[in-house]
Amino acid sequence: MTKAQRNNNWPFQILDGEAVIVVPATRDVHRLDPVATFLWEELARETDIARLAERVAQEFEITPERAAVDVRDFLKELEERHLVTLS
Repeated sequence: MTKAQRNNNWPFQILDGEAVIVVPATRDVHRLDPVATFLWEELARETDIARLAERVAQEFEITPERAAVDVRDFLKELEERHLVTLS
């Protein structure tokens, strides 16, 4: 897995700095924290996962190693929920 892109079929809205994503078919609602919302916005188009981790490390002042692990884990979780595509 080297690239990721969000599923742009699901409606979402940013409320108080947090994305709220709705999957109409299942009526699932996903609320993302500010870091996850940052990633969600970055995933509007296909994006390199290593670059995402770099951006998170810079934006939130964490180590690149920690960012890489967190981004990978988060993307796997979103993939399981059919919110992103990994390639």
